[in-house]
Amino acid sequence: MKFFIIILIIILLSSCNVFKKTQNTSEPSYKELKQMVLDILQTEDGKKAIQESLQDPKIQKKMILEDKEVKKIVKEEFLSPENKEKLKSMFEDPKFASELGKTLKKENEKLLKDLMKDPEYRKMLIEVMKDPEFEKILFDAMKTNAYRTQMMLVIKESLQSPMFKYDLLKLMEEASKEALKPEKEKDKEKKKDEGGE
Repeated sequence: MKFFIIILIIILLSSCNVFKKTQNTSEPSYKELKQMVLDILQTEDGKKAIQESLQDPKIQKKMILEDKEVKKIVKEEFLSPENKEKLKSMFEDPKFASELGKTLKKENEKLLKDLMKDPEYRKMLIEVMKDPEFEKILFDAMKTNAYRTQMMLVIKESLQSPMFKYDLLKLMEEASKEALKPEKEKDKEKKKDEGGE
């Protein structure tokens, strides 16, 4: 009987060992597992599963960055001295600059409106506009063909408006009446204006 129990124990232990070896050899390595996952993700079923999971509100909520995270990313990535050149090249890309401008348009408008309420900002803006160098740049820009073409387009569009036409005709009538008045009447009106003040 002892012999039978010993043989039974040996058989059980050896079978456990065989199971353990079989289990170890069937377990894929990290690279194999990674490749399997990538292959699965590239199948139609894998892509569909990812799309469905991304549409889940719970997952979307987890994917949205919080204000603190966004501020941290902006501070670390955009404002760091190491990334200045990278950022500069990004802004030189017209598509990126356009998309960023569209995204920030409302915030920029609000910022400008708030700045226009600030007396110091208004004072600085007026000083810049009075600067002879700024005036020269502005007048040079007004002399360009592109500016003149744009102005002609604006004038043509304005002349299409019935209200603008009416106002323009009224002004022209007043100007022609003023031009046709005799000199004496003009002098009388001038004296009335000066005496009334």
